[in-house]
Order: sequence, then C-alpha cells, then structure tokens
Amino acid sequence: MHSITLIFILLCATVLTGCATSADAPAAAAMVEDVRELVASDQAAVDDSAQQRAIADFLALPQEVRDYLDQEILPIPHQEDRYRALRHWAFEDFQPRYSYDPGFTAPLDRLDEGGRINCFSFSNMFVAAARYVGVPAEFQLVDSPPQWNMSSNTFVVSQHINVTGTLKRSLTESEEAALQGQVWQTGTRIHRIDWDKLHRGYVVDLNPAIAVDSYRTRTISDREALALYYSNRSVEALLAGASDAALAYGRQAIVMDDKSVTAWSNLGVILSRAGNTDAARQAYLAALALDRDAETAAVNLERVYRRIGEVEKADTLAAQTAARRKRNPYYHYSMGEAMLQQGDPERALEHFKDAISRKEDERLFYYGLAKTQIRLGQFEKASRNLEQARERSSTTDLWRFERLSSELHSATNNG
Repeated sequence: MHSITLIFILLCATVLTGCATSADAPAAAAMVEDVRELVASDQAAVDDSAQQRAIADFLALPQEVRDYLDQEILPIPHQEDRYRALRHWAFEDFQPRYSYDPGFTAPLDRLDEGGRINCFSFSNMFVAAARYVGVPAEFQLVDSPPQWNMSSNTFVVSQHINVTGTLKRSLTESEEAALQGQVWQTGTRIHRIDWDKLHRGYVVDLNPAIAVDSYRTRTISDREALALYYSNRSVEALLAGASDAALAYGRQAIVMDDKSVTAWSNLGVILSRAGNTDAARQAYLAALALDRDAETAAVNLERVYRRIGEVEKADTLAAQTAARRKRNPYYHYSMGEAMLQQGDPERALEHFKDAISRKEDERLFYYGLAKTQIRLGQFEKASRNLEQARERSSTTDLWRFERLSSELHSATNNG
C-alpha cells in the first residue's frame, strides 16, 4: 500500500500543493495541544533559548565561507554592490561545487561531505552568507504549480523555497545626507523624498525561471524554515529506512513550529510506518485542523480510518479529496504530464483541456496541450496553443516555446 506524504524537497521545477484555507484558530490550537505529548514530554524542549541556539546552528557558516566573505565581500562599501558580489559567488563558485540532488538536505557544515545540494541547502547558505555581510535576506516559500510524483513507493508532493530581501540603493554618505533633508514645494504641496523608491527588492533562486515568474510567495521566519528543514530530514531518513532518526527529526520539526501543516503531516507518516496508528491519526488531524485542505494529511487519514474499520469516515474523506482534485487545475496538469509519460496522449489531452478550463492564464497548461497535440499530429491546433503559451510566458521562460516550436516544425516537415 502506498502512503501519501508531503516532503519539503525543494525541487527547482516542482512545487507546492494547491491553495489552502486555514481552519479557525481556536480549533487548530486545541488540536495541537491535544497532540503535543507526541513530540515533547519535557517543557525544556520548547524553551525559547534552546530554539534560538538551534536557529543559530542552522545558520552557522563554515569557517571557509566566513574567511572568503571577510576577504572578498565585506570590504565592499555599498550594500547593493556586496549583494551583486555575493550573488556572483553563489552561482559561479558555491553552486558549481555540488551536484544537484532534490532528495538530499544537508546542513551547512556538512555540505562538502555529501557533495550534493538542493534548493533548500542553497537558500540556507545564501541567507546565512547575506546576513553575515550585511545584506538583508529572508527565506521565501513559493506558491508555484503543484506536482504529484512517485518515489520509493511513496507519493511525494514537493514545495519550493528561495531567498528574498530589500536592498538600499548605493549612495555615498554625502548623497544620503543631502537627500535626508531634501524638501520642495509645488504650489501648496510639500514634497519629500520617497525612501521606498530608493530601495529595491531581489529574489535569489537556484532556478532563475521561478524567480521571475508571478507565483504567489510568502516570507517565513527562521523558525519556520528550520522546522521545514527538520521535516525534510525526517522524510529523507524514513525513505532511507532510518525510522528512529526519522521520528527524532519529525519531533524536532514540531517543537520548532507546531503550526506547520507539513511537519504534522510528515510526522503522521512516520508514526504510521512505526505502527503507532492512533498517534498518526492525531498528527493528521492536527494538520487538518490547521489547514482543512491539506491533501496529504487527508489521504493518509482516510487510510488510517480504513485500517481501524471506520469506513464511513474514510469514504467521506475520499470523496472530499476526489472532489478537491477535480477542481484543481494543477492536478489535471500533472495527470496530463503523467499520461504523456505513460504513452496515452488521448487521456493527456483531456486533462490539459480540463486544466485550461479551470485556469485560462497558466502558460504551462498551453505548453502541455500543444506538446500533446504534436504527438497526436494535430499540428494546426498545436501551433495555436503554442502562441497562447508564448503570450503568457516571461522572457526567461521562452525556452519552452522555442523547444516546442522546433519540435512542431520537425514533426510538420516529417509528416
């Protein structure tokens, strides 16, 4: 039997589950309190000072990196210029030293041991390095399109993370001092410097295409980021067969952030695999109390109910999940991609059409539809949908258009 889990594996091209509606706060708080015993029998485990120490360790840079930043980045006088130099280091020096592995989340002090990096590790390093050199940086979750994948007999839904911050424009001290006092009058209106216009936001992403797309985003605290790191490690340990380590990481995730739907859902899977069905049920209920649309928790809870003979509750959850998926355009998009991979373009076609009928402004759906129509020999329709996709694409995403246009041209000539 397959289990559904939510791993915070930050794939650069895969993404978040569908939009969620939070349950009312009192209900969520009550449920979390009911299951707190699952993760902490000792109140010292959730002491603020202990959490702060854990966050400090999470963001601690290796000595080699600190030495480089001290010599090459910190001496640069202006914040914006330090940011540019740091970004160049991140993409031209730091990143190329590692192979990309979405399923491996290493702490900063152990990256060299594994020689692997994913989007979380990259973002973790950039946030820590940026703050070290005085560049504002925060973790940012990206609401990019969801995918449903299979890995080691476990369905995996992925999330994505990157880095964001706001930079001060590079001004000399005298320029800034002059602007501070600058006031002028037009008729009866007094004008002052709009300091917001002297700042600019930035995004750093292991996948630059995601950084420029118009996905919804939200910054998260260091505590939330650390909880997701622990949750990532917990499922990676679970998939590697290290059940004790998985449970330990899962508990740490909840201790850091007991409002994390991801952490509760992952902990439920770990407890279920350990045979603790009742505790798993409570963890899934905690996730659903925080987010009634948490699909991974709902599907796993359904299976728990079937296991313990509560068929009516299981059937209700299954019906709700099926209805929610049918309404989700990204579910149909993922199913369309899956059908293409399985060699069933006719079924893929219907899923892509369903996706477009539910969300007409998503370029990925038109690319998927055009790709399918090329496979089916529907070249004229494919050309029209490629144009629809191009109109909705950013400049950095036009490689999809070029690639599929070339494929269409070759298929048309060969036909």
